[in-house]
Amino acid sequence: MSLYTTKADLEQEEPEPRLRDTPEDISFEAAANTIAFHPSQDILAAGDVDGDVYVYSYSCLEGGNRELWSSGHHLKSCREVSFSHDGHSDRAAGTSSGAVALSATPPPIH
Repeated sequence: MSLYTTKADLEQEEPEPRLRDTPEDISFEAAANTIAFHPSQDILAAGDVDGDVYVYSYSCLEGGNRELWSSGHHLKSCREVSFSHDGHSDRAAGTSSGAVALSATPPPIH
């Protein structure tokens, strides 16, 4: 074990995540038709023209966005996503299957 820090040691340390002014972009394979924001957490739900629904946590820390959940429930375009007022559940509606209760909200992000 060395008492001195070498240049190689410094290069191996991972830098702290950079704080951005806005979260990084979240991209989807198909165009998003609808987006809803959780009422009290940094979470969004999005539905796309292929009928897929995604739930993401987002952050202004570089690399901080994470996909929490996804579903291909709708056979056609997802037209609407929303969270309940208390944020404990989310819902989606599409052209093929009407309104569907999806799930409980993921655990709080700390």
